[in-house]
Amino acid sequence: MAIVDSATGKVVRDYNVEELKEQAKLMRGYDLVALCAAGSGHAGGTLSIMDIAAALYLKVLNHDPKNPNWAERDRVIWSTGHKAPSLYLGLGFAGYYDKDEVVTLRKLYSRFQGHPHWLKLPGVEASTGSLGQGLSIAVGLAIVWGARTFAGTNAFDIVDPIVAIAVALFILKIGVQLTLSSASHLLDHSLPADELRTIEAILKSHPEVLEWHNLRTRKSGSQRYVEAHVTLRGDLTLSMAHTAAHQMEKAINAALPSAQATLHVDPPEALPPHRRPPTASSTPR
Repeated sequence: MAIVDSATGKVVRDYNVEELKEQAKLMRGYDLVALCAAGSGHAGGTLSIMDIAAALYLKVLNHDPKNPNWAERDRVIWSTGHKAPSLYLGLGFAGYYDKDEVVTLRKLYSRFQGHPHWLKLPGVEASTGSLGQGLSIAVGLAIVWGARTFAGTNAFDIVDPIVAIAVALFILKIGVQLTLSSASHLLDHSLPADELRTIEAILKSHPEVLEWHNLRTRKSGSQRYVEAHVTLRGDLTLSMAHTAAHQMEKAINAALPSAQATLHVDPPEALPPHRRPPTASSTPR
């Protein structure tokens, strides 16, 4: 079907292929005039889709320009909202309003803005602009309309608020997740288990280390802080002990991005007797 009288069901105007081609050419002309008058817009996108707009609104869709809210109308969600002029001209040529009005495109207080606004313009099913949002809107409409088709006309009044609540809850869930994720980067917390294992592996692999304790870590933004007490062999000189500690600090800083490691060297004698490694020796070289 095409443009119909919703009260009688009769076709008001139908177009053949040649007439559609002619209308599409005229629509392109109006499009260029509107874009030039506005001084901005997407010429390539609107011109390339004009044949589709003409075919939809003048031939394919079952709709009534005199009754834009007709419940039995076909619905088109214009996901690419920045191509709004082609939508405006499709509606204008179908008879929703005077097509000459489109020349006010993007003007202050005009109802023909860069992106379509369904509250301001009859025939626009949804306010769109962000690429891809049309799919989610269309899916929601399909669910509600399918329920109405299979469960009766009253199902729309039941399913519509249910779908709206489900969408609202989903948006709330995403909002909470984004908030928690953002907040986590502002709060300090310990390093994850895999990074702790990396630190312990570095300490364990050093030949001078007898044991370590009081390992504490903190992540603040992108910066990582590592602090620990390491017990080294008792036969090391003070210089050798500090060299070993610096080697391990350097290895930790290299293994973890933006890490700052600080190791405190303890002699075996500092440990309680029951914790002293059996191989520890306090006899200096």
